[in-house]
Amino acid sequence: MNPAEQREFVAEHMDSDLQFILDDSGVALGNMVAIARRYGTLRRFNALGDDRAAIRAACLADFAIPQDTPDNRAQVAAVVTAWETAQEYVSKEIELRAEAKVLGQPRILQVHERQAMVKAVENIYGTLSESETPSTDYLSIKAEETETNEPTASALDEILSRKEATTSQIQSSLDSAGHIKVVRTKGKGRMPTNTEEYRKLMKVEAYAWLCMASRYRAKHWLHGLTADPFTKFVDFILGDRVNNLQIPGASPEQSVRLKPDWSIVLAYEYKLRKEAMKLVVHEGRTLADAMVAVTRDADLKEAFFTT
Repeated sequence: MNPAEQREFVAEHMDSDLQFILDDSGVALGNMVAIARRYGTLRRFNALGDDRAAIRAACLADFAIPQDTPDNRAQVAAVVTAWETAQEYVSKEIELRAEAKVLGQPRILQVHERQAMVKAVENIYGTLSESETPSTDYLSIKAEETETNEPTASALDEILSRKEATTSQIQSSLDSAGHIKVVRTKGKGRMPTNTEEYRKLMKVEAYAWLCMASRYRAKHWLHGLTADPFTKFVDFILGDRVNNLQIPGASPEQSVRLKPDWSIVLAYEYKLRKEAMKLVVHEGRTLADAMVAVTRDADLKEAFFTT
Protein backbone atom coordinates (compact mmCIF):
# COMPACT_ATOMS: atom_id res chain seq x y z
CA MET A 1 0.00 0.00 0.00
CA ASN A 2 1.13 3.54 -0.72
CA PRO A 3 1.08 6.13 2.12
CA ALA A 4 -2.38 7.42 1.14
CA GLU A 5 -3.83 3.90 1.21
CA GLN A 6 -2.09 3.23 4.54
CA ARG A 7 -3.61 6.35 6.11
CA GLU A 8 -7.03 5.37 4.80
CA PHE A 9 -6.67 1.85 6.21
CA VAL A 10 -5.63 3.16 9.63
CA ALA A 11 -8.51 5.66 9.67
CA GLU A 12 -10.97 2.89 8.83
CA HIS A 13 -9.69 0.17 11.17
CA MET A 14 -8.28 2.02 14.20
CA ASP A 15 -10.13 4.24 16.67
CA SER A 16 -9.07 7.85 17.03
CA ASP A 17 -7.57 7.50 20.53
CA LEU A 18 -5.14 4.80 19.47
CA GLN A 19 -4.20 6.69 16.31
CA PHE A 20 -3.37 9.73 18.43
CA ILE A 21 -1.25 7.77 20.93
CA LEU A 22 0.71 5.85 18.30
CA ASP A 23 1.36 8.95 16.23
CA ASP A 24 2.40 10.93 19.30
CA SER A 25 4.78 8.13 20.32
CA GLY A 26 6.47 8.14 16.91
CA VAL A 27 5.23 4.82 15.53
CA ALA A 28 5.72 4.70 11.75
CA LEU A 29 2.69 4.60 9.47
CA GLY A 30 3.53 1.12 8.17
CA ASN A 31 3.69 -0.26 11.69
CA MET A 32 0.41 1.47 12.55
CA VAL A 33 -1.15 -0.49 9.68
CA ALA A 34 0.16 -3.75 11.18
CA ILE A 35 -1.29 -2.83 14.58
CA ALA A 36 -4.63 -1.80 13.04
CA ARG A 37 -5.10 -5.24 11.46
CA ARG A 38 -5.79 -6.93 14.81
CA TYR A 39 -5.51 -4.37 17.60
CA GLY A 40 -7.52 -1.42 16.32
CA THR A 41 -9.02 -0.29 19.63
CA LEU A 42 -7.32 1.30 22.60
CA ARG A 43 -8.43 -1.35 25.08
CA ARG A 44 -7.44 -4.25 22.83
CA PHE A 45 -4.00 -2.71 22.31
CA ASN A 46 -3.74 -2.11 26.06
CA ALA A 47 -4.30 -5.85 26.66
CA LEU A 48 -1.56 -6.84 24.21
CA GLY A 49 0.77 -7.88 27.03
CA ASP A 50 1.43 -7.64 30.75
CA ASP A 51 4.90 -6.08 30.69
CA ARG A 52 7.52 -4.54 28.40
CA ALA A 53 9.05 -7.91 27.55
CA ALA A 54 5.69 -9.21 26.30
CA ILE A 55 5.19 -6.10 24.15
CA ARG A 56 8.67 -6.44 22.63
CA ALA A 57 7.92 -10.07 21.82
CA ALA A 58 4.61 -9.07 20.24
CA CYS A 59 6.40 -6.51 18.06
CA LEU A 60 8.30 -9.33 16.39
CA ALA A 61 5.60 -12.00 16.40
CA ASP A 62 2.53 -9.88 15.56
CA PHE A 63 3.89 -6.78 13.82
CA ALA A 64 7.04 -8.15 12.15
CA ILE A 65 9.36 -5.54 13.69
CA PRO A 66 12.72 -7.24 14.37
CA GLN A 67 15.23 -5.56 16.63
CA ASP A 68 18.11 -5.92 14.18
CA THR A 69 18.73 -2.26 13.29
CA PRO A 70 18.73 1.04 15.22
CA ASP A 71 15.61 2.18 13.32
CA ASN A 72 13.71 -1.02 14.12
CA ARG A 73 14.76 -0.88 17.77
CA ALA A 74 13.51 2.71 17.87
CA GLN A 75 10.17 1.56 16.48
CA VAL A 76 9.91 -1.18 19.10
CA ALA A 77 10.62 1.44 21.76
CA ALA A 78 7.90 3.64 20.28
CA VAL A 79 5.36 0.80 20.44
CA VAL A 80 6.33 0.08 24.07
CA THR A 81 5.95 3.77 24.90
CA ALA A 82 2.53 3.84 23.25
CA TRP A 83 1.46 0.75 25.22
CA GLU A 84 2.48 2.38 28.52
CA THR A 85 0.60 5.54 27.58
CA ALA A 86 -2.46 3.50 26.63
CA GLN A 87 -2.46 1.94 30.10
CA GLU A 88 -2.58 5.36 31.73
CA TYR A 89 -5.35 6.57 29.41
CA VAL A 90 -7.55 3.51 29.92
CA SER A 91 -7.11 3.70 33.70
CA LYS A 92 -8.08 7.39 33.76
CA GLU A 93 -11.04 6.83 31.44
CA ILE A 94 -12.46 4.10 33.69
CA GLU A 95 -12.07 6.38 36.71
CA LEU A 96 -13.85 9.31 35.03
CA ARG A 97 -16.59 7.06 33.70
CA ALA A 98 -17.29 5.75 37.21
CA GLU A 99 -17.42 9.27 38.67
CA ALA A 100 -19.80 10.45 35.95
CA LYS A 101 -22.09 7.48 36.51
CA VAL A 102 -22.31 8.18 40.23
CA LEU A 103 -23.09 11.85 39.62
CA GLY A 104 -25.51 11.05 36.80
CA GLN A 105 -23.75 13.44 34.45
CA PRO A 106 -22.14 13.07 31.00
CA ARG A 107 -18.49 12.11 31.32
CA ILE A 108 -16.12 14.97 30.61
CA LEU A 109 -13.84 14.03 27.74
CA GLN A 110 -10.14 14.00 28.47
CA VAL A 111 -8.01 16.38 26.44
CA HIS A 112 -6.40 13.56 24.49
CA GLU A 113 -9.81 12.06 23.64
CA ARG A 114 -11.09 15.32 22.18
CA GLN A 115 -7.83 15.99 20.34
CA ALA A 116 -7.78 12.47 18.93
CA MET A 117 -11.32 12.68 17.55
CA VAL A 118 -10.79 16.09 15.99
CA LYS A 119 -7.46 15.04 14.50
CA ALA A 120 -9.04 11.93 12.95
CA VAL A 121 -11.64 14.14 11.25
CA GLU A 122 -9.00 16.65 10.15
CA ASN A 123 -6.98 13.87 8.53
CA ILE A 124 -9.90 13.40 6.12
CA TYR A 125 -11.51 16.84 5.82
CA GLY A 126 -8.57 19.17 6.46
CA THR A 127 -7.88 21.54 9.33
CA LEU A 128 -11.01 22.73 11.15
CA SER A 129 -11.35 26.33 12.25
CA GLU A 130 -12.64 27.26 15.72
CA SER A 131 -16.06 28.06 14.25
CA GLU A 132 -16.24 24.55 12.71
CA THR A 133 -14.85 22.53 15.64
CA PRO A 134 -17.48 21.27 18.11
CA SER A 135 -17.01 22.52 21.67
CA THR A 136 -15.69 20.21 24.38
CA ASP A 137 -19.03 20.15 26.23
CA TYR A 138 -20.95 19.36 23.06
CA LEU A 139 -18.60 16.49 22.20
CA SER A 140 -19.06 15.15 25.74
CA ILE A 141 -22.83 15.15 25.33
CA LYS A 142 -22.65 13.36 21.98
CA ALA A 143 -20.15 10.85 23.38
CA GLU A 144 -22.57 10.00 26.18
CA GLU A 145 -25.40 9.53 23.67
CA THR A 146 -23.20 7.36 21.46
CA GLU A 147 -22.00 5.13 24.29
CA THR A 148 -25.60 4.46 25.37
CA ASN A 149 -26.87 4.06 21.78
CA GLU A 150 -29.42 6.82 22.34
CA PRO A 151 -28.55 9.59 19.87
CA THR A 152 -30.75 12.67 19.94
CA ALA A 153 -31.22 15.67 17.68
CA SER A 154 -29.93 18.79 19.40
CA ALA A 155 -31.78 22.06 19.04
CA LEU A 156 -29.88 24.48 16.83
CA ASP A 157 -29.12 26.80 19.75
CA GLU A 158 -27.45 23.88 21.59
CA ILE A 159 -24.98 23.13 18.77
CA LEU A 160 -21.89 25.03 19.90
CA SER A 161 -18.50 25.42 18.29
CA ARG A 162 -15.29 26.13 20.18
CA LYS A 163 -15.53 29.75 19.08
CA GLU A 164 -19.02 30.24 20.50
CA ALA A 165 -18.76 27.86 23.45
CA THR A 166 -19.83 29.06 26.86
CA THR A 167 -18.71 27.33 30.02
CA SER A 168 -21.49 25.11 31.32
CA GLN A 169 -22.52 25.84 34.89
CA ILE A 170 -22.77 23.34 37.72
CA GLN A 171 -25.58 23.58 40.28
CA SER A 172 -26.01 21.50 43.43
CA SER A 173 -29.11 20.68 45.46
CA LEU A 174 -30.27 18.30 48.18
CA ASP A 175 -32.76 15.55 47.40
CA SER A 176 -35.35 14.13 49.80
CA ALA A 177 -32.83 11.63 51.19
CA GLY A 178 -30.33 14.35 52.03
CA HIS A 179 -27.95 13.47 49.21
CA ILE A 180 -26.22 16.20 47.25
CA LYS A 181 -27.22 16.17 43.60
CA VAL A 182 -24.97 17.87 41.07
CA VAL A 183 -26.50 19.08 37.80
CA ARG A 184 -24.56 20.43 34.84
CA THR A 185 -26.60 22.85 32.75
CA LYS A 186 -26.24 22.88 28.97
CA GLY A 187 -24.62 25.83 27.27
CA LYS A 188 -26.91 27.79 24.99
CA GLY A 189 -26.13 29.70 21.83
CA ARG A 190 -28.57 31.48 19.57
CA MET A 191 -30.81 30.33 16.78
CA PRO A 192 -29.58 31.00 13.23
CA THR A 193 -31.18 34.04 11.66
CA ASN A 194 -30.20 33.33 8.06
CA THR A 195 -29.12 30.53 5.76
CA GLU A 196 -25.39 31.16 6.20
CA GLU A 197 -25.59 30.86 10.00
CA TYR A 198 -27.61 27.66 9.59
CA ARG A 199 -24.99 26.15 7.27
CA LYS A 200 -22.26 26.91 9.82
CA LEU A 201 -24.18 25.29 12.66
CA MET A 202 -24.90 22.17 10.63
CA LYS A 203 -21.24 21.92 9.71
CA VAL A 204 -20.44 21.80 13.44
CA GLU A 205 -23.13 19.15 13.91
CA ALA A 206 -21.72 17.07 11.06
CA TYR A 207 -18.18 17.21 12.44
CA ALA A 208 -19.45 16.28 15.91
CA TRP A 209 -20.99 13.05 14.61
CA LEU A 210 -17.95 12.38 12.44
CA CYS A 211 -15.84 12.66 15.60
CA MET A 212 -18.09 10.03 17.19
CA ALA A 213 -17.74 7.78 14.14
CA SER A 214 -13.94 8.02 14.33
CA ARG A 215 -13.92 6.95 17.98
CA TYR A 216 -16.79 4.45 18.33
CA ARG A 217 -16.16 2.10 15.42
CA ALA A 218 -18.16 -0.71 17.01
CA LYS A 219 -21.40 1.29 16.74
CA HIS A 220 -23.13 -0.15 13.68
CA TRP A 221 -25.32 2.92 13.23
CA LEU A 222 -22.24 5.08 12.65
CA HIS A 223 -20.78 2.82 9.95
CA GLY A 224 -20.15 4.51 6.62
CA LEU A 225 -20.84 7.99 7.98
CA THR A 226 -19.36 10.87 5.96
CA ALA A 227 -20.11 14.56 5.61
CA ASP A 228 -22.14 13.92 2.45
CA PRO A 229 -25.52 13.06 4.14
CA PHE A 230 -25.36 16.27 6.18
CA THR A 231 -24.48 18.32 3.09
CA LYS A 232 -27.43 16.87 1.18
CA PHE A 233 -29.72 17.45 4.17
CA VAL A 234 -28.76 21.14 4.35
CA ASP A 235 -29.17 21.51 0.59
CA PHE A 236 -32.67 20.01 0.89
CA ILE A 237 -33.70 22.40 3.67
CA LEU A 238 -32.33 25.48 1.89
CA GLY A 239 -33.27 24.36 -1.61
CA ASP A 240 -36.31 24.63 -3.86
CA ARG A 241 -38.34 22.08 -1.92
CA VAL A 242 -38.33 23.88 1.46
CA ASN A 243 -36.84 27.34 2.00
CA ASN A 244 -37.06 28.38 -1.66
CA LEU A 245 -40.35 26.59 -2.31
CA GLN A 246 -42.08 27.78 -5.48
CA ILE A 247 -45.54 27.27 -6.97
CA PRO A 248 -45.24 26.29 -10.65
CA GLY A 249 -47.03 28.53 -13.14
CA ALA A 250 -47.95 28.12 -16.77
CA SER A 251 -44.27 28.50 -17.60
CA PRO A 252 -41.05 28.39 -15.56
CA GLU A 253 -40.88 32.19 -15.73
CA GLN A 254 -44.28 32.45 -14.05
CA SER A 255 -43.35 30.37 -10.98
CA VAL A 256 -44.10 32.12 -7.69
CA ARG A 257 -41.84 31.77 -4.66
CA LEU A 258 -43.83 31.24 -1.47
CA LYS A 259 -41.17 32.55 0.94
CA PRO A 260 -42.11 30.37 3.94
CA ASP A 261 -41.45 31.91 7.34
CA TRP A 262 -37.92 31.15 8.57
CA SER A 263 -39.24 29.87 11.91
CA ILE A 264 -41.40 27.31 10.07
CA VAL A 265 -38.39 26.15 8.06
CA LEU A 266 -36.32 25.68 11.24
CA ALA A 267 -39.17 23.88 13.01
CA TYR A 268 -39.51 21.46 10.08
CA GLU A 269 -35.73 21.00 9.96
CA TYR A 270 -35.62 20.10 13.66
CA LYS A 271 -38.50 17.67 13.25
CA LEU A 272 -36.66 15.88 10.43
CA ARG A 273 -33.51 15.47 12.51
CA LYS A 274 -35.54 14.12 15.43
CA GLU A 275 -37.25 11.61 13.14
CA ALA A 276 -33.85 10.57 11.76
CA MET A 277 -32.66 9.75 15.29
CA LYS A 278 -35.84 7.74 15.89
CA LEU A 279 -35.03 5.65 12.82
CA VAL A 280 -31.57 5.01 14.25
CA VAL A 281 -32.78 4.06 17.74
CA HIS A 282 -35.96 2.13 16.94
CA GLU A 283 -35.37 0.69 13.47
CA GLY A 284 -31.63 0.07 13.51
CA ARG A 285 -30.93 2.34 10.55
CA THR A 286 -27.52 3.91 10.12
CA LEU A 287 -27.32 7.65 10.71
CA ALA A 288 -26.25 8.20 7.11
CA ASP A 289 -29.30 6.35 5.75
CA ALA A 290 -31.67 8.00 8.23
CA MET A 291 -30.60 11.53 7.25
CA VAL A 292 -31.43 10.76 3.64
CA ALA A 293 -34.66 8.85 4.39
CA VAL A 294 -36.36 11.68 6.29
CA THR A 295 -35.88 14.12 3.41
CA ARG A 296 -37.81 11.72 1.18
CA ASP A 297 -40.71 11.22 3.60
CA ALA A 298 -43.71 12.93 1.99
CA ASP A 299 -45.92 12.40 5.04
CA LEU A 300 -43.50 14.33 7.29
CA LYS A 301 -43.36 17.18 4.83
CA GLU A 302 -47.13 17.31 4.48
CA ALA A 303 -47.75 17.24 8.25
CA PHE A 304 -44.99 19.56 9.47
CA PHE A 305 -44.29 21.93 6.58
CA THR A 306 -46.63 22.05 3.59
CA THR A 307 -49.89 22.25 5.56
